[in-house]
Amino acid sequence: EASYAPAELGDMAAPVIKLNATLKDGQITSVGGLSAEQLAGLGVALPALPANVMQILGDLDAKTVGIVNTPNNLEISVNGAPVASIDYDAASLATALELAKPYLAGTPLEDPAVMQLI
Repeated sequence: EASYAPAELGDMAAPVIKLNATLKDGQITSVGGLSAEQLAGLGVALPALPANVMQILGDLDAKTVGIVNTPNNLEISVNGAPVASIDYDAASLATALELAKPYLAGTPLEDPAVMQLI
């Protein structure tokens, strides 16, 4: 069975994941500069955002949403202003996933392949 461990970075800063996505009418139209059509050609179907998420974004008058993942922290900003910062570790993620399982129906997390990735 394969196992993975984080690389030793020494004095280097930990990597940060950053990705730009665009939306139109609740549908993700591009990710990282690739259009939905280009991604579909690669076998990747982009999901629509749930109506409640679109409602929240509308209520916040969100023009931009930033999600920055750094080791053990997730920061969310709307229009450049921070709205949430979540600290986590492996145990808290596992617990959150167990608590969320009843609510995963109809989401990408319901897919066993996606769950295996997580």
